[in-house]
Amino acid sequence: MNVTEFLTHFPDAKKSGKGWMAKCPAHDDGTASLSISEVADGRILIHCHAGCQPEAVCAAVGLTLKDLYPPRTASTAPPAKPRIDTNGESLDWQKCVAVFTETAAQKLAAERGLSIEFVRWLHAQGMVGIFEGKIAFANHGDGGAVVSAHVRLGGKPPWMFKPAGHKVAPLVFGDTEAAGFILAFESQFDAFAVMDKLGWHTANGLPDTAVFITRGAGNGKLIHGKLAPHAVCYAFKQNDAPTPEKPTPAGDIWLAEIASNAGCKVLSVATPAPHKDANDWTRAGANEADLRAAMKAAMPVQPKTAPVADSNRADIASEYLPGATEAAQPETTPGRLTLRKPDEILAMMFDDSDIYLAERLLADGQPLVIAAQGGAGKSRLALQLVAAIVCGRDFIGFKTGKPKSRWLFLQTENTNRRLKFDLENVRRWLGDDWQKFNDQVVIHTLENDTDGFVNLDSLENQAAITAAIEDAKPDGIVVDPLNEFSIGDLNKDVDMRATLQALSRICKKGNPLRAIVTLHHALTGRGGAVKVTGHDRASFARNSKVMHAWTRGQINIAPIDPDNNERLIVACGKCSNGKEFEKFAIKLDPETFIYERDNTVDLSQWEQEMTGEKTKRTASPELVRELAEGKPKKAELVKRIMVEIGCGKSAAYDAIDRAERRKLVHYSKALKIYEQSV
Repeated sequence: MNVTEFLTHFPDAKKSGKGWMAKCPAHDDGTASLSISEVADGRILIHCHAGCQPEAVCAAVGLTLKDLYPPRTASTAPPAKPRIDTNGESLDWQKCVAVFTETAAQKLAAERGLSIEFVRWLHAQGMVGIFEGKIAFANHGDGGAVVSAHVRLGGKPPWMFKPAGHKVAPLVFGDTEAAGFILAFESQFDAFAVMDKLGWHTANGLPDTAVFITRGAGNGKLIHGKLAPHAVCYAFKQNDAPTPEKPTPAGDIWLAEIASNAGCKVLSVATPAPHKDANDWTRAGANEADLRAAMKAAMPVQPKTAPVADSNRADIASEYLPGATEAAQPETTPGRLTLRKPDEILAMMFDDSDIYLAERLLADGQPLVIAAQGGAGKSRLALQLVAAIVCGRDFIGFKTGKPKSRWLFLQTENTNRRLKFDLENVRRWLGDDWQKFNDQVVIHTLENDTDGFVNLDSLENQAAITAAIEDAKPDGIVVDPLNEFSIGDLNKDVDMRATLQALSRICKKGNPLRAIVTLHHALTGRGGAVKVTGHDRASFARNSKVMHAWTRGQINIAPIDPDNNERLIVACGKCSNGKEFEKFAIKLDPETFIYERDNTVDLSQWEQEMTGEKTKRTASPELVRELAEGKPKKAELVKRIMVEIGCGKSAAYDAIDRAERRKLVHYSKALKIYEQSV
């Protein structure tokens, strides 16, 4: 449908810029959080800023994703496919399509592990038919008409084009010159398998996405000039084995040609061994989640400065495959910034499967800094954090994710004696889950001279660290402490920046989605501890200006008591991709040596003692919820808070505001009362 028809399902939609804003029907939307826009080709883009998926939004008003696409007209329908006469042979492709029966569809679905719904959709698009008794696929000429059938007529001979005499053309779905995302394949069956799992047929495509199939490992050059410069191309190469005649696998050569001719950013999507290609993988059970995870982990492949001509393709492959050279590591071309249109960003697909620690304090590809004064227990906390992640447990009150992740500790802080003590406590805490932790965690220990030298201003040390990461193949790395891995003086901005850049490059080599947890020293003494919270919380870590710009999340930790570190205050120094958490206290259990939340600490009193200033008395969000019993009006709730804690009216209003942000109370504008949230 067109956007005018689509908007009739959203009567509250209001014009906003070049689009519209409406209340999202897929959730209880108090404000207009659904953006609606139309792009040049007539497609409708929708985005719920609260996180609802497009499928859920459409379903809530009785529509499907197919309704986001413009209706077919005579001008948008594909060109007619007339009979083509070549070299005395003739092809009536429409007849080939017509004789493709349900039996043939069932056969193709069974042989290739495709859903029957996808095969029927493929047939409806006129892409599959029967040629000389064999299943065949359309080969289009420059004008869009089908000029030959791509078919295998015998048992073992290669696929061929009949009638002969036509050049090989790629098989394309969608508009490759306009799409922001391209899925590139050597084989049509790999493409069909992935398209099927991603639900391509259910909505006649995916938003801002096209498929490009080269039909052969030697045809990577066909992609030249077909993609937009701003696009991102996901290349699904096959796992071909080298042979004495062809020491460079054909799939590697194909990938190199794609990268050298695409004219845009290319990411290599790996099919895990022992599967030979994407179709083999899906037939073995790979589902949509597996494919999307592989795409998230795709590695960048650097192009040449000019497209590949008919040169030595094996040399190109060895030079430009990811991991072959250091130049293959950056995700973007040096000196170029990534630019995207708003619609391209809104069309991107995200979920929460990448989260390690709640509120996105730690997620795929993100660095997290744990800043604490010396002796405050950073190492022990990091060990507990990873144990909680791997075993699916809470970490000092935070939810964790990605329990199948593997971790590497790069540390020079603790001897084996100290590590053994801490690990014995972790083992008791984990109980039956200990084996998971033991299987998924590797720790760098101090046992020879090499182990103690990890500063990154030495190429020899960089090589040793890189080798350790390659051996462990972790999903996350703990660096403890940062100053031991430094380049120069971390108190200098230029040296801190160089250290963090080198650390990121080395840790993410081979896996750009690797998470990095960095333990760093904070400012010492009373003057340093007071910065753990409040307006100065961002400057709690040493040389925090550069550190704060680099990290996505920062947890500040300081001792509550001046003479021991058993009780700690935990505060948020930064949370770029989520909501900052409220400060709280933890304590070290003297029997288990595991940190737990301590709700007995009066944090307001601690702050007052540290600053020497009188702190305003405030009500916690939980107390406000209790006082909202009976559905009081605002004035009455304010009065209750003032009486309960003896604060002023301004502080009472602030307390209500905090409780509303925490969604512990809800204000009904119609009834003008406060209610306790369920």
